[in-house]
Amino acid sequence: MGEGVMSRAFVCINSEAGLEAKVLQQLKRLKGVEEAFLVYGVYDIMIKVNAETGETAVYIDYHRINEEILPEGFSMTICVTVPSL
Repeated sequence: MGEGVMSRAFVCINSEAGLEAKVLQQLKRLKGVEEAFLVYGVYDIMIKVNAETGETAVYIDYHRINEEILPEGFSMTICVTVPSL
């Protein structure tokens, strides 16, 4: 990636019923989370992550979210990175 170009990823999250708003507020506080929304459909929450690299975006998903926020109220996450062309 070129200098100054950030990697972007979208993380879709299912949380335990009734904990969606609490998990959303915790996610909004994470460094790298640009936007976070409650959504209707297959997932409960969707966040947009900006990071220095795709590996950093995946790290934010799998380590920071899963270890720091979701053990209580965790159900499932999926991370989709957006390539810079």
